[in-house]
This record gives sequence, structure tokens and C-alpha cells, in this order.
Amino acid sequence: HLYADGYYGIEKGNLQLPQLEAVRHALGDPTIRTTRRVDALLVTVGINDLGFGSLLDACAHSFTTDCTKTRAAIHTQETLKELPGRYDRLDSAIGTSVRATRVYLVELPARVFTDSNDRHGGCGAFEVGMRSDEAHWISDRGDELNSVAQAASARNGWTYVGGTRNAFRGHGYCADDEDTWFRSYS
Repeated sequence: HLYADGYYGIEKGNLQLPQLEAVRHALGDPTIRTTRRVDALLVTVGINDLGFGSLLDACAHSFTTDCTKTRAAIHTQETLKELPGRYDRLDSAIGTSVRATRVYLVELPARVFTDSNDRHGGCGAFEVGMRSDEAHWISDRGDELNSVAQAASARNGWTYVGGTRNAFRGHGYCADDEDTWFRSYS
């Protein structure tokens, strides 16, 4: 959605331009000196590449099977291996689309299925089918994603903005309604 493909949106509206193409369209050609410069480009990317939505859907509906063994989970594992190259291609796309002074890549909240006490488990739509070990597995994949993102930041001269993972402690999907920072699956 950032540079290669358009995006229909959550509610399947009209096809939107890839985000970097839309920025280039709005600001102008970055190779021209008079094109507006972006002081800080804030990027949160990687979770959709992993097919996280499909993985959550598989976990919500895996009453008799381990959701970490589903096709969606296998896709997540395989895509994690491809992410370094994807981040590098993103850096090239940024360079040809935006005159950015600085690029900031934000850490993602890896500890998704935790409660108000930061313990892993299932809840809500995931309560019946998700075990603690499956919730841990999802957190581990989030940690892997953040590790790959941090390495990509160093490699591409971006600033990695950490702290999100720990800020979400006690605010996971399974936290009490007043504590959770996640939108309900349902």
C-alpha cells in the first residue's frame, strides 16, 4: 500500500493511489529542487505485509486446531524472511517519491493478546480458541517484526522509534475495556 499497490480501504471504497505515489502527486517530483521537502516522514509498516489480519481471523476460528499451524501462520513466518528486502525497496521508493529530510520507523505493539496484568491468553472473539502459547507465539512474531524493522532502520539511515511495545504493557487486546488500546475484532 505504500509504494507498489493501491488500497481499497477497510470498507472497500474506491481504489486509492499507493501512499508514496499520492505524496509525490501532492508535493511534486522530488528530483526538482523547488519541490517541497518533508521534514519528518513517519512510517509504520510491516504488520499488513505479514498478513496479520488473516492470522487473527484464523486464530478466532481455530476451535480445534493450533492457529500457529494454519496457512496464515505459515504465510506470516515466510513473509518475516522477506521483510528485510521489502524494507530496502521501501527506502528506494521513498527516495524516488519524497524529498524527506528524516524518516522515522515506529515500533509496533507486539504484545497483542495480553490482559491488564500483561499476561498472555485469549479473550473476546479469541477466548474459545486461543491458548496462552498461541498468544505468546503471536507476540514473538511481533518481536521478530520489530527486530527486522530496527535493523532496516539502521541499514537505511532511518531513525527507529522504539518504546511502543513496552508502552502497551497492560493495554493489550485482552485488557479490561477501560485499559485496552486495541479496537475490538468484532
